Amino acid sequence: MPARDILTQGTVRRLPTVRNLARLRPVHFWAGAKITAKTNLRLVAPDSGLRTVTLRRRSNSEMGRDREHLTEREVEGLIKAAKGNRHGHRDATMILIGFRHGLRVSELCSLQWSSIEFETGTVYVRRAKGGQEATHPLLGDELRALRELKRQSASPFVFASERGGPFTPSGFAKLLARAGVHYRITKRGEGALRDASLLI
Repeated sequence: MPARDILTQGTVRRLPTVRNLARLRPVHFWAGAKITAKTNLRLVAPDSGLRTVTLRRRSNSEMGRDREHLTEREVEGLIKAAKGNRHGHRDATMILIGFRHGLRVSELCSLQWSSIEFETGTVYVRRAKGGQEATHPLLGDELRALRELKRQSASPFVFASERGGPFTPSGFAKLLARAGVHYRITKRGEGALRDASLLI
């Protein structure tokens, strides 16, 4: 490739000459597409054997527990432990409502005051994952806890953060983990709270 001279700002600069052409990869044009040839790739036969995937989750016995759900007594202990937090009433009410009505964490965090009727003592539950929406009755202790929580909150969400937004699922998981450590419960995850409510 011959060298070329260019004029930049009144001075003549000489462009370098490419001498090693072996390093340049050829470029082919097929059906209007620009494809660079890759010489380091080779064709291999597809694998016909079936591979088994080992389970990553340990069994309950390996983790030192005989069940996945929480008992009603353990849930009461979690509620008692959550009352000692900075926002103890909100955290305890969150565990109580989630346990009584079998709510998923996403359903619990997205619950709004417009879904709660204090006059009739009911809560309208919008299920996630294609579940059936339903109206659940609220017991006396639930109504008292929700009324007190509503007096303290100006957010449209029942369980709100300090900034007024909805409580996050990760925040609820940390809340349960802290309460479980305080009450000496082996961590089972936030799904265990819903599993416990389905057994009652």
